[in-house]
Amino acid sequence: NKDGENHNLSWNCGAEGITDRLDVNRLRQRQMRNFQCALLLSHGVPMLQMGDEFGHSKAGNNNTYCHDSELNWVDWQQVAADSHGFARFTRQLITFRHMHPELRRTSYVNDNDVQWHGEAAFKPDWTDSSRLVAYTLKKNAPEVGGLYVAFNSGHTPKVVELPHWHGRAWCVMVDTGKLAPYDILIPDAELAPEEAEQAQLAATMWTGSGYYSVLAWSTVVLESVPEAEMAALRSRGRGASAA
Repeated sequence: NKDGENHNLSWNCGAEGITDRLDVNRLRQRQMRNFQCALLLSHGVPMLQMGDEFGHSKAGNNNTYCHDSELNWVDWQQVAADSHGFARFTRQLITFRHMHPELRRTSYVNDNDVQWHGEAAFKPDWTDSSRLVAYTLKKNAPEVGGLYVAFNSGHTPKVVELPHWHGRAWCVMVDTGKLAPYDILIPDAELAPEEAEQAQLAATMWTGSGYYSVLAWSTVVLESVPEAEMAALRSRGRGASAA
């Protein structure tokens, strides 16, 4: 189309336009979740354009003001169907934001609030070739929790070292590399509490050793919880296995 600027610095994920390729469609869904994370995990007021919450892409047209057609119309049936789980992801990510006041600060962060990481904890890679950025965002001090966030925009997976906070353990909450509804582990009608716990328990094969695997083109968010809480989760998991 000739409606807008063509210099978009965008990427079609391997195919142009609508496609039946499963790998392309899954990657597009993952990228949509990545961008939603970048927005809703940021400080300030998130600004969603109507339709962004369910993936209304306007077929890639960046200047649709003159169209009275499906390019602009909001398809509420698509919202209700939510066949890819993206509307649910957005809804639960907003819930997660409300659960964490450290994501809704009214003042700038300082070195006491945020620490930067790379593949190794506390060693960020600021070179031009790096495609990984990670950080921990504290509440007030490590003793009262916080979040670990990593964005991998590269085409290869990375294994990241998680920072050690005394008396705390890391619990996976968001992983855009997972298929819905396991992309965000907040229980709801689509994800039972025991299913969320089982997914978090499975992730302890990584987090229990102080590491986590971040797939290519994906975002992960881990929550700092008391070690006793994670021990209780493992205990419930063993009980469920025995039953």
